[in-house]
Amino acid sequence: MKKLTKPKLLKKSLKEKYIHDIKSNQFSSSNFINQNKRLDLSPKNIKDLHDDILFILNHPYSESIRAWAFNQLRVITQWCKKNKKRYEEKLENSGLPYSTCYSLFSFTLTQWMKNQNFSIQLNSYKEESEEFNEIFSISLPSYLRDKSQLGMTNQEWFDYLCIKEKNQLSFILSQFGQIKNSKSLRDLMFEKQQFGIQLYIDTPERSRTYNHLEFSPIYYHSDWLKKINTNDWIKLPVNQYQDLTDEQKYSIAYTSRLKLLLLQRETDPVTYMDKDSIRYYSLERGIDIALFTMTHDKQLPYESYVGYTLYKNGYPAAYGGAWIFGEHALIGLNIFDWCRGGESGLFFNNLLRVYHQIFKIQHFEIEPYQYGKDNEEGIASGAFWFYYRMGFVPVDKKLSILAHKEFTKINNNSNYKSTPHLLKKFTDSNLVLHFSQGSYLTLSDVKKRIQNKIQKLYRNNFHDAELNCIKKLTSIQYGINNEFSYDTLVEFAYLVEAMDWINEDKSSDLIKLIEARLKNPYEYQSVLRKIINLH
Repeated sequence: MKKLTKPKLLKKSLKEKYIHDIKSNQFSSSNFINQNKRLDLSPKNIKDLHDDILFILNHPYSESIRAWAFNQLRVITQWCKKNKKRYEEKLENSGLPYSTCYSLFSFTLTQWMKNQNFSIQLNSYKEESEEFNEIFSISLPSYLRDKSQLGMTNQEWFDYLCIKEKNQLSFILSQFGQIKNSKSLRDLMFEKQQFGIQLYIDTPERSRTYNHLEFSPIYYHSDWLKKINTNDWIKLPVNQYQDLTDEQKYSIAYTSRLKLLLLQRETDPVTYMDKDSIRYYSLERGIDIALFTMTHDKQLPYESYVGYTLYKNGYPAAYGGAWIFGEHALIGLNIFDWCRGGESGLFFNNLLRVYHQIFKIQHFEIEPYQYGKDNEEGIASGAFWFYYRMGFVPVDKKLSILAHKEFTKINNNSNYKSTPHLLKKFTDSNLVLHFSQGSYLTLSDVKKRIQNKIQKLYRNNFHDAELNCIKKLTSIQYGINNEFSYDTLVEFAYLVEAMDWINEDKSSDLIKLIEARLKNPYEYQSVLRKIINLH
């Protein structure tokens, strides 16, 4: 008969033990420090230990714990410096000091890194492709442009121009920088090239380890706030945004960019941030939220894409944004791995609270990727119920009924768990959270109205549609003048035509709307809400 053996108990990580002991009121700063004076660092555990300590640093129980965490990060930094060559591959893309990151970055972010004197170089490109001919026919001096007709490969171009490997990236950036008439075209052509960029973190300050704001207050944790009533929480007043110095705005832009590029990620509001749009809100329990949007040439039609960085005791802990149109917004939350397990629910409730109060959002919507669509981690973690407990329900009525039945089973049986198959089924629908009753207008509704109108009146002849819609817009004494670009006029002419907003009552508001469109997303959304609600 086979002898039965007891299953091995998994050892708690440093972070898990820290959270558990504080939860159970068993925590002692002195005991914890004595037990963890010297951590056993190795290539296998260095990243996990780093992130556990970063979590503790941002959720300190006391000043002595915070000092211990800082000291441990210094020890890890020295280990990384000592072993940077020996374990180069194991530290790759970790964002730790003296490690190397490889990724595909946009032209704007790559140029920013170069301007900041980051240690970057071109790591890979399409050597046998002939795509350089397309860009060089525009960017090179006129006496060289005829060479682009010879069909040289990208590698042959570097050889012909005697561009050394260490200078290739600077040369490429200078050539793409010559495209000044259309930044969108430049960015698209740069992205098409799929340039692999190598970033070496040659100074610890440019690592994830030390990427933080200096001016954030510190909150010390003696507990974890888990149970939150979203409807009550979003009503807690948000203080007026802080007046920031130019240096503080720079710090927010810098830490926001660095946090993403070290994870090989980008978002448009971060990459193309308009620093004048930054608004910084200090909330409870060491949480601060910086809102910002993009420069006017990157603004989306009709909606405002307002990004955020959520800081925890000064460190970027989460990022994302909201696509706002009137009282409706699509919103996304991305919490960095190192910061999960603490107060994720509080993070998201505070984001809803800030957007609700600043932009008067009454209807928040979440897309399925956030809770499992093409995202196995979201399915495994049961992320759907994270949002459902806050009040988010499937837009699809049948799935909403199914979710209610499933949630009843969970509440009635603490051992019951939803199957992965069922959780994947819920990803067939967006989730929505309402703070007011009745119908509401979404950008999707507006686009459908515009398309239906153009189809009905102009048979999809977009040229005739543009001319006629602009003629209507400018003929009703709206005071429209040449300061607005043609694209902006077309954008609003379509909107006014589709929504039947051509009347004297809205004339002054429409002027304000168009003026604010490119300058102030906060004012733009305020005027847009007024026009929608008057209709």
